[in-house]
Amino acid sequence: DTAPFTVIGRPTAEGAEVWAVGPDGGIAMQASATLGQVA
Repeated sequence: DTAPFTVIGRPTAEGAEVWAVGPDGGIAMQASATLGQVA
């Protein structure tokens, strides 16, 4: 698939969530990340 997409994200209390929006405005993919501290 070679359609363009836009990646959007926002912080959450635990880390971040991101999603990709395709040319039709629909969500093509979504993911979340949990951030922690390095010991």
